[in-house]
Amino acid sequence: MKYKVQEAKISKHVLGAQLYTVRDFTKIIPDIAKILKKITDIGYTAVQISGFGHVNPKEVAKVCDDSALMGVLCLEPQNEK
Repeated sequence: MKYKVQEAKISKHVLGAQLYTVRDFTKIIPDIAKILKKITDIGYTAVQISGFGHVNPKEVAKVCDDSALMGVLCLEPQNEK
């Protein structure tokens, strides 16, 4: 599966949360939304998306936008056999 790659230039240093560390809670969109809200409440403004379940990338982008988080350093999934 191919995803559209978008490059963004960040004009300042940004501290983000690596979502692989909460991968057990990022398998479905409602859980992802809850985790992103908690991360936003902590004070992060960016997240590195990794370790998610099989979810639609557009839905993930929407919950990031809804949480005012910038998703960065996204990894392309490997082809599954």
